[in-house]
Amino acid sequence: MHDSTARDDGTGNDDQLGDGYDRNGQLHVLPIVGRDGEPSFTLVSREEIEAAHAAALEEEAEREEDRANDEWYHGAVKDFEAKRAYWREQYEADPPSAVEKALAQNLLTAGYLEETQLGRPISPRDTGAREYEPFQALPPGWLIREANARYNEDRQKELQETTADIRVDVGRFEDSARALFYRAKLNYLFGKGGSGKTTLLLHVVAEYVMNSQPVVWLTFEDMTGDELRDMLVRQGVHQILADYYFHPVKVTKGWVPFDNEEEPPSLVILDSVNPCMKLLGLNPNDADAMSDVVTTYFDPYRDADPEMTGIAIDHVGLSEKAQDRPSGHHSKLDKFQGAAYRLAPIRDGVDGDWGYSALYLAKDNKGKTGFRKGKPVGYLVMDSSAGDDTLDVRITAEEPTGTSHTPPSERAAAIEGNSTRAIAERLIAAAGADGLSRKEWGAAILAELKTAKPDVDDARHNADIRDNISKLRRAEVVGQNSDGNLIHLPTVKPLD
Repeated sequence: MHDSTARDDGTGNDDQLGDGYDRNGQLHVLPIVGRDGEPSFTLVSREEIEAAHAAALEEEAEREEDRANDEWYHGAVKDFEAKRAYWREQYEADPPSAVEKALAQNLLTAGYLEETQLGRPISPRDTGAREYEPFQALPPGWLIREANARYNEDRQKELQETTADIRVDVGRFEDSARALFYRAKLNYLFGKGGSGKTTLLLHVVAEYVMNSQPVVWLTFEDMTGDELRDMLVRQGVHQILADYYFHPVKVTKGWVPFDNEEEPPSLVILDSVNPCMKLLGLNPNDADAMSDVVTTYFDPYRDADPEMTGIAIDHVGLSEKAQDRPSGHHSKLDKFQGAAYRLAPIRDGVDGDWGYSALYLAKDNKGKTGFRKGKPVGYLVMDSSAGDDTLDVRITAEEPTGTSHTPPSERAAAIEGNSTRAIAERLIAAAGADGLSRKEWGAAILAELKTAKPDVDDARHNADIRDNISKLRRAEVVGQNSDGNLIHLPTVKPLD
């Protein structure tokens, strides 16, 4: 039997335990029930008791952490489900049209529409930490329309007159703050066949279409509307936007503007002058012929919208002395109070390679273009060397030759190393396991982009950064660590 006078610190147990018992209290007696059911006792050390106590505390702490994580997870799931239900209701109540879906990508790139990213919580029992996985909610139509309204409002501010009723902001240069044509005026472009006149004006058309402004292209040449639209899409315009805002018309005898009940366009292209005159039964050498062209095909649109911009396409004269002016009567340009340019091929562009033409100012009565006659004012660069059936078209102030020209293979390598995506992935990988916050990562990317591409403004850089960060996260090239910082996931294949 256990002596009732024995104490846990060992004193008072001498009689039962004999001379070998530790009198310093390092052994303790714990009562137990023996196998035969009789009461007994066992000896345990102080270290064993303290270890058991610490283990019990640790288990309790783990249970408390599990309870807290479970509580967080259930709350986070509830919050996520509520947000997802809200955005699902918004989308179902106002699903975007096909045009709005196409606009959404442009608005994302321009930084006017943010991706609606909902964080779907992951159970801490699976990951050991409180983490979210990205979940993208589809934008409803009203959200896209609001973003597009902000974008168009800003674009209109950019297009405000710098001089009363005079705006030279159509056909923007890539490497300069200048532009070629006057808005709300009739302009002119002429040149030899194959110089890139159609390509240049489709590049101008893209400016309008990407801004949700309708364009009418009146063709009197041997080219179909489908061919023109395909060429526009090849320059990077979304097919849906091209279908919706670009209206090429193959003009036949008897056709008049608004026959197809189209909305008043913001831009009208007439392609080209001499075939148009022939259809109207006019003589290109007649001094009054151009007045009939303008009256028949431009004036009805200008009456509907005084802000309409018009551009006519023409060929150069056939004689050696007429290579620097439009063919036909010398008074052809008198009806055009905007700017007139001659486009001259310098390096023929062939499929799979690049070429360019030079632009020369032929007329600028208002003198607001900032260009002088007789010297090249800019260059039309046409580059299909990417090998993906796209045509990169640029209007540049600098001639793409000599020291400023980079061979396609070297340019591709430079673009690969200095692309936003490459810079973003390189920086997040260099941050290691500590990672970077979204703000730190974005600032670091912007700093490198401004060094690599100093001629691009911060707004375009930031839109590009947002787009590429989203793509890297969706592709699971980037994840989160336990501190909530973004980290590189080297085991995941990078984006193509």
